[in-house]
Amino acid sequence: MEGADYPTRPNSDQPLAGVNLP
Repeated sequence: MEGADYPTRPNSDQPLAGVNLP
């Protein structure tokens, strides 16, 4: 699910807030 809104950005050590939220 990570990077769903940002496919150009791989799963880095700094996940984007609002993307991995339940």
